[in-house]
Amino acid sequence: MPSTSYARKTCIRCINETSHGTHPTSRSRKAPALWFAAAAVVYLVFGLLLTFTVNVPMKETLAAIAVPHDIETAGSIRRDYSERWQFLNQVRE
Repeated sequence: MPSTSYARKTCIRCINETSHGTHPTSRSRKAPALWFAAAAVVYLVFGLLLTFTVNVPMKETLAAIAVPHDIETAGSIRRDYSERWQFLNQVRE
């Protein structure tokens, strides 16, 4: 069985290597983190791009339409708007 001082030196060496990025496991953890960060940036950029270029203008167009008094006209407006809105909202998510 190794002596206590050997085990302690080994433990301290692992801590130092991990904190300085020289330990093998510290390098192997960086790659997935970078991929995750890159995916988050892509998701954020394209989500915002789609929101500002498509979803917001669609909502502004819908807000500009006068509220109809009859149910048939309201249903027609909803059908025309809803399908495209739902598709683009799913793409954005």
